[in-house]
Amino acid sequence: MMNITIPQTDHIKILGVIIDSKLNFIQHVKYVINKATKIFKNLCKFVRPTWGVHPENVDCIYRQVIVPIITYAAGIWGSATRFYSVRQALRSFQRNFAIRAIRGFHTISAVAALALAQFPPLHLIINETFEIHHIKQTGTCNELPDDITLYPKSKVRDLLHPANRVTIKYDEATTQEDTTALINPDAPNIFTDGSKKEDGQAGASFVVMLEGQPPIIKKFKLSRTASVFMCELYAITEALRWLINSDSIEAVIFSDSQSSLKAIQNRSNTDPLVNQIHHMLSHLSSRHTKVQFVWAKAHVGIVGNELADAAAKEAAERKTATLHNFFPLSHAKRLLRQRTLDAWQQEYVSAPQGATTKSFFSSISEIAEFRKYIKISFTITQILSGHGYHKTYLHKYRITEDDRCPCDDETPQDVRHLLEFCPIFFRTREKYTMMCLKRKIEPFKMNTMTKSEDAIKYFTEHVNNIVTHLKQINGT
Repeated sequence: MMNITIPQTDHIKILGVIIDSKLNFIQHVKYVINKATKIFKNLCKFVRPTWGVHPENVDCIYRQVIVPIITYAAGIWGSATRFYSVRQALRSFQRNFAIRAIRGFHTISAVAALALAQFPPLHLIINETFEIHHIKQTGTCNELPDDITLYPKSKVRDLLHPANRVTIKYDEATTQEDTTALINPDAPNIFTDGSKKEDGQAGASFVVMLEGQPPIIKKFKLSRTASVFMCELYAITEALRWLINSDSIEAVIFSDSQSSLKAIQNRSNTDPLVNQIHHMLSHLSSRHTKVQFVWAKAHVGIVGNELADAAAKEAAERKTATLHNFFPLSHAKRLLRQRTLDAWQQEYVSAPQGATTKSFFSSISEIAEFRKYIKISFTITQILSGHGYHKTYLHKYRITEDDRCPCDDETPQDVRHLLEFCPIFFRTREKYTMMCLKRKIEPFKMNTMTKSEDAIKYFTEHVNNIVTHLKQINGT
């Protein structure tokens, strides 16, 4: 070009993503791992098993710094995880970080370290990010039927001109007395509600109350993918549609969804239902129909709200075709996260490593529940991983001549022996087991032990006692 030879290269970096000639993105994976490793090496200066940065801070750095670095633009290069070498490189890097987060020995397997640290495998997180990008691009989710599409944001050009946007204010009613004071006897008083049941069924409704007339009740069954927020907004939308078709010159709309009312207050909100509401309010304003909004506190006996709530629940259970067949991105993210957890569980169960951890926890969810109540530490990690100062571990790495416990010079000194049987630690064990007996808890079953604060306290004391004295007992 202009007498200058442009050399050919096998890769190019654009906006932080290395694109190679084969489009397999392996070089990019190596690049982001090296970038994250530099942070890890700096962190290692301040993290040791028994001192340094607190595990919670390591966890925070990993989730808020490392994961975003690794998953940056994963929607473009995420398909690289199909290569075994990529998955192994990611696992190797992640294992080192997980070990620091749980303050464990460097010999702990990736399976156990990731499970105890509650770090989902990076290749699964990357796949999740890749799928989310695909959903945003196509508007469809492989986990859902094709006729249910992504709930799209309204384009700016579809919003009302700022001069035509209506700014709403709303009153608050926390009791029936407050509601009665705000009811307009000469106009329709419309109570709206949305419902989302535990099994996923969703519905919306509105109840029109007119002086001296029976209430008008309208019910709408929505797709299972609809969120409660969408149900609430849909009810308000239909209430306004009814109002437009009536000849009323004013109305009061009661909603128990404060988030919906605040969304409507935002004049530049791009939610499609909110956009519809803005257009309807503008239309009603142009014909001089006054609409007043009220937030009515839910489940406090307000008659209209209770009627709307019951109608929304009935609508959710209807055996009819659903309306508003969209899914919010949050719903897709929940499905993909569950798929990630299921895949992680399968990897955890099928992996040959991490036998000691699996003997305590049969599933990843059990570890997550355990971690809610007991903070990870150097001592707890030794017991749960099987990598510590006990003789079965030390003998495996030829640090001691045998693996026998000094209590009888016959029994292998493994984690289970120390926790449940070794007479050397009888005092703290007895204290713990008696507490469990009193609370009717199975002592060494982790998912039942966490039901009692006292059991947690005495279990931790027992573990600390074991690990504190092991080095001295074993002469190491």
